[in-house]
Amino acid sequence: MTSFGVERDNSPLPPLKFLEIFLKSVEWTASHPLYIQERKGANNLAQGEETMQFALLIFEPPQAFAARNADENDPYLGAWRAYHKALVEAGIFVGGSPLQPPETGTTVRLKDGKRRVQDGPFADTKEQLGGFTILELPSLDVALDWAARCPAASIGAVEVRPVSSEYLRRVTG
Repeated sequence: MTSFGVERDNSPLPPLKFLEIFLKSVEWTASHPLYIQERKGANNLAQGEETMQFALLIFEPPQAFAARNADENDPYLGAWRAYHKALVEAGIFVGGSPLQPPETGTTVRLKDGKRRVQDGPFADTKEQLGGFTILELPSLDVALDWAARCPAASIGAVEVRPVSSEYLRRVTG
């Protein structure tokens, strides 16, 4: 897979290469028609047009987690601020939150009736779940457009899944 003309493999990117790729993604996002075009938000839908909620599961490499500790002028932080502002202004943001780094996680399993606890993430992979965002949108295509604008999409991955409202209704009664 390529990201802005750079081949992706499993080896970690040097910090300067990571920053170069990221800055190209910020430039692309800022000039993309979806960024500058006014979008119909969930509150501005045509009468009768239905929406559904989508979860954007944001996967980031270790460099992105490290960038969270940079100063207030960090380009990655700036891109996230611009992205969040665009979601809110479009009226589609429902909720979400960044997560602490993977090493702060704890995994719980129940085996033979006994609780097993493992410190750290469940999977040892290059990209880890860095956060999630819930959006209310008219279609999967629109959700994919917003996912492509996410700052993490150029350096990690953004998985888009419909929220299972029907199952929630069954669970909550």
